[in-house]
Amino acid sequence: MPSNKNLIESINKVAVEKGVEIPNTVGLNNDQLNKALKELRALEAKPTESNESTEESEALVPGADESTDDSSEEIEEKAQKIKDDKLKAQKAKKEAKAKQDTIPPYRVAEGKSITSKKGILAEGDEVKAEYLSGGQETLDNNVDRGFILKK
Repeated sequence: MPSNKNLIESINKVAVEKGVEIPNTVGLNNDQLNKALKELRALEAKPTESNESTEESEALVPGADESTDDSSEEIEEKAQKIKDDKLKAQKAKKEAKAKQDTIPPYRVAEGKSITSKKGILAEGDEVKAEYLSGGQETLDNNVDRGFILKK
């Protein structure tokens, strides 16, 4: 079951999309928030200036005040923040994928570890000839034995 915070964010988002006033969600429990969200999703889009939309949004949430605490500027700021958060998440995904795509020429094989001049190298760590006491010869030997994978 979604948290109250997630439900409130969903209610605000749907209300903005439908063009109705955002209902007051203060002090409501999870079940009441779920009911309000379902009823909001069932509504047809109506202009916010309409008295009908105010009455309907108040009917959605029992004990709702006649006025809402959020102004249209605050709603726009919240919507912009949500967009910014999505962009940051997408950027982080792209960076993580780019990091995965950059496979080093030599890396420690899965389930293996190697002691080197640099310290213990675990699976997936980059290995260079200068890290090993025997240099390139030891690196080639470990590749042949399956301890190090070549790109």
